[in-house]
Parts: sequence; C-alpha cells; structure tokens
Amino acid sequence: MANFMRLSPTLMPCVLAACCLLAGCGMGGGDSMDGGASIEPCRVSAPTSCPSPGLRYNNDVKPIIDQRCTSCHSGQTEQWPLTDYAHVASWYDIIPAQLLSCQMPPPDAGIPITNAERMTILTWLHCGFAQ
Repeated sequence: MANFMRLSPTLMPCVLAACCLLAGCGMGGGDSMDGGASIEPCRVSAPTSCPSPGLRYNNDVKPIIDQRCTSCHSGQTEQWPLTDYAHVASWYDIIPAQLLSCQMPPPDAGIPITNAERMTILTWLHCGFAQ
C-alpha cells in the first residue's frame, strides 16, 4: 500500500477520483453532507503571501479537513488518510495541485467546498503548515 500512496502527482488525481467513485464516498449526502458550503464555481489561485497571525492546523485547517475530506480520507478505506496533522502535512506537495485544479473533493462526490476553504488550506500549506 505504501507504493500506492506515493504515486506521481500526475496520476494521483485519477487514482483518487476513481477510488472515491468506487467507494461511493460522499454520494447521496444532500444537504446533510454539504455542511453549509455554498455550491460555487471553483476559482482559486495559489497564495502569494502569508497572513499575520499565521494560520494554524488545529484552529483553521482541521475543521475544514474534518468536514470536507475525512468522509473519504478516514483511514478506513483505500484513500490515503487525512485524519491528523502528520497525514495532512505529509501530503504538502500533493494537496495544493488537487485544490487548485478543483480535483478534490471530486465534483461528483457531493461534498462542496468553498473557495475560501480551499484558500485557507492552500495558504496554510504555502506558509509552512504550522501545527
């Protein structure tokens, strides 16, 4: 499984989307799955600066990951886990491309994520992913 978890960045989006579809994660959740996120076009760009005070994992990022990602990335399925700081931080080089390309969460998974939430995660990673 370790080899599966470290696929190249070009293959990862396809593998993750396929796994999520096969596992049925996020499907059929309706309003209860969206957690209040509005469905909006995905329009984000890479952050170029860091806020002061900086973003922190426990306060700023973990609530988003818990609400938008762990229904599929729980560690209980084939998808790579995003259940704690170490998991998320270890994918610092993969997560930005997934968020910037709007690949995650997959549009057909039924788990909307706002552009503001995407930018929070992207900015946190860009600025050193403080715990």
